[in-house]
Amino acid sequence: MKTIITLLTAVLLFSACSGSADPKPSSDNTELLEQIVRLETEKRILEAEHLFLQEQLTWYSRILPYVMTDQPDTTVTASADLDGNGRKESIRLDLYGGHSLFLLTINEQPLMGLGENIDPVIHLLDLDTEDSFLEVAIAESGPSDDYFTTFYRWTPDGFYSPGRVGGRPGAGITIHGNGTLTALTRGQILHTWFYDRDIQINRFGYLTGVPTGYYPMNTPVTALVDLSLNTTPDGCGDTIRVNTGDTLVIVASDDQRLLQIQTADGQTGFLELEGFDRIRGTSYNGRDAFVGLNYAD
Repeated sequence: MKTIITLLTAVLLFSACSGSADPKPSSDNTELLEQIVRLETEKRILEAEHLFLQEQLTWYSRILPYVMTDQPDTTVTASADLDGNGRKESIRLDLYGGHSLFLLTINEQPLMGLGENIDPVIHLLDLDTEDSFLEVAIAESGPSDDYFTTFYRWTPDGFYSPGRVGGRPGAGITIHGNGTLTALTRGQILHTWFYDRDIQINRFGYLTGVPTGYYPMNTPVTALVDLSLNTTPDGCGDTIRVNTGDTLVIVASDDQRLLQIQTADGQTGFLELEGFDRIRGTSYNGRDAFVGLNYAD
């Protein structure tokens, strides 16, 4: 699938940059490109979820022996009707101070979770007022005040986690009540930055990001080297020259590979990254190219 997507994208982009008589993509090509973007986005989401699950399994294998012998340092309890059948479920959160583990038990069915600096609170949230479910949320402060919240659902078919998002209830998470939420999310490229990400419950009952395009970064920087921006995100436009010492604003990013940058004279261009912060086509990384970036940890 990855090879097919890459080849199709390359063909379409080449056609758009080739200077043909009709530079406008056909409606068929536009629809195909939109499908490719959707598939690529979904693939990235699935890859991230797979990586998270693999990390969980690794931690479980290390921590499981302690669970058999250790007693929890803190226990929090609550009760609520989680599946809308009129009967309240019993909920218990066990915290173990010696390691990054918590045990969430609903109606005597346990499910292990991982986190750092877990809040001793059982949050009861309603992500979708139109369905019968009430979600349980467990929040954490992370290693350096990087807030996260893990959601859980109790259903007639099983007890599972729909997913983990940035922020915590009351600090970075807004529940909209229609199956969507907005979560303060840490950016994955260039430097330390955060943005509000829209997330929805998909048809399989899991939390996935809503494709937005670009997320605001709004970081003023000064260029440490000469750079070339492109006027279009596909690299097919004109070149904007950036000279050493120029003041810039990194306006937004797709949080995958592209930076949208505004120059002091109001021009807007795009810069492509490889990996975390390597500037494509150069030997520079973010620290080499800009002063003004934030590296919190």
